[in-house]
Amino acid sequence: MFDDIDFSPGIIAYNGTEFLDQEDIFQVSYNDGRIIIDVGWYRKEFAVVIIKDYDM
Repeated sequence: MFDDIDFSPGIIAYNGTEFLDQEDIFQVSYNDGRIIIDVGWYRKEFAVVIIKDYDM
């Protein structure tokens, strides 16, 4: 799903996109983990969460 997108200079921490019905789907981090983009399935909807300095 996200294979054709260039996330550099980010580091893909998790890419489980073959199972889109699970909570953890995709995560990429920037600035040594200070900024994280997390995509997941939460009960009845997808959510994209951006975390800065480990604080949602």
